[in-house]
Amino acid sequence: MSPQEFITAKIRTGFDHLDRDGDGALTEADHHLMSRSVARGLGYEENSPEEQSIVDAYLRIWHEVHVPLDADGDGRITREEFVASTSALAGDAALADAALGGLADRIVTIADRDGDDRIDVDEYTAFIRGHAPGLSET
Repeated sequence: MSPQEFITAKIRTGFDHLDRDGDGALTEADHHLMSRSVARGLGYEENSPEEQSIVDAYLRIWHEVHVPLDADGDGRITREEFVASTSALAGDAALADAALGGLADRIVTIADRDGDDRIDVDEYTAFIRGHAPGLSET
């Protein structure tokens, strides 16, 4: 497998985790589903202020990071749109930084339960399990 084939396979797998309702497109609804799942994974109660904070963070990610990837402007990012736009970022650090700038900070804000500006192993595991159910601890 070539490096480009590996990157494309990885991006496709990432898309599968993001497309939470399995309809073949990434949408705002998927971000709602992901945010609530992550909130549960991090131990936050339904309708709590902590859950709402995570929902708000995911909606910002939708609007600021994912909506610009929607090539045809239909409010749905298909697998093909996602792979094409994300693949372009993989080979260009400056372009990736411009497109995704601040995403890591948003993830830290979401996953950092104790507020120490670090994600420890337990926080990371809870975040990933909420974000991508079914992944083993290994």
